[in-house]
Amino acid sequence: MRRTTRSLAAAAGEVAAWWLVLTALYLVLISDVTLLEFAVGAAGAVLAAVAARLARTAAEAGTGGGGRALAAALHWPAALLTDTARLAAVTAGVLCGRPAPGCFRVLRLRPGTGAAWAGALLSATPGAYVVDVGRYGEEDTGGTEGEGACGEGASAADASASAADASGASASAADASGADASASGADASGAPSASGADASGTDASGAPAPGTDAPASGADASPAGENPAPRPRPRGETLTVHVLTDDVTGLERALTLGDRS
Repeated sequence: MRRTTRSLAAAAGEVAAWWLVLTALYLVLISDVTLLEFAVGAAGAVLAAVAARLARTAAEAGTGGGGRALAAALHWPAALLTDTARLAAVTAGVLCGRPAPGCFRVLRLRPGTGAAWAGALLSATPGAYVVDVGRYGEEDTGGTEGEGACGEGASAADASASAADASGASASAADASGADASASGADASGAPSASGADASGTDASGAPAPGTDAPASGADASPAGENPAPRPRPRGETLTVHVLTDDVTGLERALTLGDRS
């Protein structure tokens, strides 16, 4: 019962917050604030607030963690001025006949940084806008960082399995060749000859002959020790951003791990 009451109170609080923001925005945009205009705007804001609440819960959206929020807020004014100057230069170049620059990049946010407010800060500058949100580090295969999806650089487990298969196949071939040598070295009475026993590397009882090494098995040929445990990878969110230039601002450095793809 308490949980239901808290859920209803949280939903009502969120709808009220949306209503206040939307009503204030409506009053700012209209020219004459009258009682009738306020009533119309407030009624419309109620419907929009409920729709905003439903849309947010359906999308399971949230603000995310607040890591690097202070550093990002301090770098945002400088990024705003820098991107404004870059946009002016790009606009002048396009007016002179140069092609418009710009490309899409995938930025990995630092762990604990919320994608919602980070994307809002980046999109609030003239040099970038966010088009998609994703995640990284959800699956850990034990490979090294930066491996391709097609399996460039096999993992340690695959390499050891391949080595065991190859050594097992070699041992089987060695056993088969030893059996052929024993058969060819036997005399007409069916007793194995000394040369046949030497060639096979075993005596009549089947034990290895002195001075000879037993044929290696596939298990013995595998690397000693168990495979090392995979290194834990950081988990976080990614932002697909359209950037004006390849130059990195201080805001982007504060929010991301510094790599682009």
